[in-house]
Amino acid sequence: MNITFTLKGAKTIKKLYVRLYQNKLDLSVSTDMMLMDLDWDAENQSIKNDAESNLNIQELKVSILRRFNKDFSSGVIIDKAWLQKCVKTSFMRPN
Repeated sequence: MNITFTLKGAKTIKKLYVRLYQNKLDLSVSTDMMLMDLDWDAENQSIKNDAESNLNIQELKVSILRRFNKDFSSGVIIDKAWLQKCVKTSFMRPN
């Protein structure tokens, strides 16, 4: 399983997306974090000079992996809505 982060958008300030993919499963959703191209280190998938945000990104990655293993073994359907819920839960966003 792979979990990666990328910036998407046409303007200077772009949204950070998380992508979960394995075999035929390929999901991508926005984290709603906004970054400038200059602030994103694509090779290391981290935000330059922002340790707190990088910690949040790594916690999200771990949270998705743990939840995937738990839900997959329980028969929960893994889809885009599931991934969005993981992001909201990890970032403690209200419903």
